[in-house]
Amino acid sequence: MLGATEVTNTGNTYIMGDIGVYSGTAITGFYGTTENDGPGEFTGTAHQGDTVAEAGQADALAAYDEIEKIRTGEKPPALSLPR
Repeated sequence: MLGATEVTNTGNTYIMGDIGVYSGTAITGFYGTTENDGPGEFTGTAHQGDTVAEAGQADALAAYDEIEKIRTGEKPPALSLPR
């Protein structure tokens, strides 16, 4: 799961994988985070404002931008393939 300013859980949630937030740092409602306040649980690593979460946000934005180009009919740039 990836959030921008914060990730908040209020129920008995179980996530198989990492949780990240960037550019914020707050992840609440999960055991195993800085706040460590449950009731949610996850199997991965908490990335709270670190470089992994930052890279995830950059990748998500790049993917969104590409999908938006397809949606609006913008043609991709021509590719030059090596011979």
